[in-house]
Amino acid sequence: MGWAFPAALGAKLGQPSRQVIGMMGDCDFLMVMQDLETAVRENIAVAIVVFNDYGYGTIRELQKREFNGRVVE
Repeated sequence: MGWAFPAALGAKLGQPSRQVIGMMGDCDFLMVMQDLETAVRENIAVAIVVFNDYGYGTIRELQKREFNGRVVE
């Protein structure tokens, strides 16, 4: 999780003349949104598509199932 955005930045650095588009879910993006600062600071132009797939909701339900109805931070 959280791999697509840094990978898109690396792909753009490797192939600067090509357009790079990264696709990720909401949870993935929230895990690496600090890389927005890196992209802006280093002027790395990539397109990122973030879709709401309720990633955190999935983690919450997994925790409820595994921890007898409790949600662990």
